Amino acid sequence: MDEDIQYFIENVADTFVKKDLIVFLHDNPSIDDCKGLAVRINRDAEQIASEIQSLVAAGIVRQGGQGAEAVYWYNPSPEQREIVERFVRYYREHPAAVEDELLRRQVEQARRAGLREVQRERTKTKAILTSMADGVLVTDSEGAVVLYNPPFALMLGLEGEDCLGRKLRDCITSGPLLRLVERIEQLPHSPYTMVAEELELTQPKRIVLKAHISPVREDNGDIIGVVTVLRDITEIRDKDRERMDFIYMVSHELRSPLTSIKGFLVSLLRGVFGELTREQVEPLKIIEDQSNRLLSLINDLLDLARLDIGQRVQQMELVQLQELLWGTVKMFEAQAREKNIALHLDVPYHLPAIEADPDNMEHVFVNLISNAIKYTLPNGKVTVRAESTGSHVRVSVSDTGIGIPEESLPRIFDRFYRVKDPRTRDVMGTGLGLAIVKNIVEAHLGVIEVTSRVGEGTTFTVTLPQRHTSGGPLSPPPLPEPEAIGA
Repeated sequence: MDEDIQYFIENVADTFVKKDLIVFLHDNPSIDDCKGLAVRINRDAEQIASEIQSLVAAGIVRQGGQGAEAVYWYNPSPEQREIVERFVRYYREHPAAVEDELLRRQVEQARRAGLREVQRERTKTKAILTSMADGVLVTDSEGAVVLYNPPFALMLGLEGEDCLGRKLRDCITSGPLLRLVERIEQLPHSPYTMVAEELELTQPKRIVLKAHISPVREDNGDIIGVVTVLRDITEIRDKDRERMDFIYMVSHELRSPLTSIKGFLVSLLRGVFGELTREQVEPLKIIEDQSNRLLSLINDLLDLARLDIGQRVQQMELVQLQELLWGTVKMFEAQAREKNIALHLDVPYHLPAIEADPDNMEHVFVNLISNAIKYTLPNGKVTVRAESTGSHVRVSVSDTGIGIPEESLPRIFDRFYRVKDPRTRDVMGTGLGLAIVKNIVEAHLGVIEVTSRVGEGTTFTVTLPQRHTSGGPLSPPPLPEPEAIGA
């Protein structure tokens, strides 16, 4: 194949459609539209319409009319006629050589298009990472740095791209940051599926960072790296510290006299200061109950403050809800029997695992089951059910209690809100329990809902994302068959 033929293929007959059009029109000097040409060379009419224009521009094919009415015929310009004749003769003599060259060009164009797409995606990813306020770091399974964005470098005092390809431990050597490095290195080998860590740095200036560290998994579940996201929470923590200082100060000022009051109450009730009459014991019992109520309020305020600043949800791990629910229900067995309430557990044996803080998740269901028993009259029933919906796990706590008025449902999760009902006047509570429960559930990317009918009962439903693992669900210890606990 001489240079002229090679050049003609590269710049004019550079696709199979154009090659077929040139050969056909050279051998069949007729006038036809794109639909007719499509039938004759067995190609798509739309493809012909898009490619024949380059042959018109090259002066090989002439065009009459416009748009769908356009027709075409073979009429090369004098300067093109000789090379077209030579190309057609060469194709007749060496069809395989031309076909191979066109196929090679097609593969090369596809490769270049793919590389351009990869470059566009890289540019797009780089632009996104650069524009983010949060710092992002990606390390591979060996702990080597794959990429990091400018905010990450700024937060940790890194320069340029000197760390790329190096071990993270070789790039970050300052004392306060070594804990972060250790967390990143240990995550692929730890039972945790995500770790949240707070760091406070003092050099070159004070900064408080929240690090979220998560593994990168392949489809088969193998860990191929770790992603770390850093967020500057200095201003938030400063305000939280002021608020927490106030709460702790108030709590201390309340607890000190309250502790003294309770101490004297215990002494009085034990007869340390002399024997008490029945008339004297009764008001002292009321004082004791109210003191306990104040302590409960103080503890709830502290719990809520910790949740607001993210101190309650720190480390997530795989949790088997059926085991957690069984243990929680067992806790309330005696309380349910005291009120002659039937406590039922209906949980499948192989409920999928969830990603959660086990202590906080236990707090959620302790609160919901405790409330269900409190607001259910004697001889009632409380049922705890769980099921998998495919992508989530749903747990419901239902009772046959007094119910919640419809107008109160929108506010049931508000802080300090309590439903006004003469039948619950003697039930102790601060109105913070459900607010804390909602905060915990949402911190786990879940949803809590409530339905209720006055006089018929209430159902709280918690929906949490389940965790899929390559090894399938964890095998929990065998649970007894679901049964009623209590009367």
